[in-house]
Amino acid sequence: MALAMAMAMALAMALAMALAMAMAMALAMAMAMAMAMAMAMADMTRPKAPKHGRIDKSELPHGVEKQMRDKDYRESLRDMPCILTGFRGTDYETVDPMHIGTAGKSLKTHDYECLPVRHSLHELGHNGGEISMLRKYAPDWLLREAFRAFAKQFWKSNTGIE
Repeated sequence: MALAMAMAMALAMALAMALAMAMAMALAMAMAMAMAMAMAMADMTRPKAPKHGRIDKSELPHGVEKQMRDKDYRESLRDMPCILTGFRGTDYETVDPMHIGTAGKSLKTHDYECLPVRHSLHELGHNGGEISMLRKYAPDWLLREAFRAFAKQFWKSNTGIE
């Protein structure tokens, strides 16, 4: 009797673990699908870069708005703390205005997609990959706010409710 009870408990635990693993896999797949959808949505609005040469900005695809530029705003970012580390610029290292992503070869995104980032991290983003750098240095509070903003926009676009 005790052996049968122990076997039943072991089977129940195995089933519970299998269910937990299945739920984790389903969550991972849902997150991957959401990221793929977000990347596809972003990719649809970005002009494609030619293999050689620069983009003719007069021929941007329909729906791609002219890049907003504000030199005073970019300069003001140099006086702000780095959004990733809180570092304030010094004589030895500055805080740079960093555009998040690009709109194609030789095209930066709008200045409203620009954030204050420590110069060494900005360079690391250029040399080692922006996403890799952000994954390593973005604090939890910033990731949470970014995902909240994305979720809010995703909800608005799918429900039509403001």
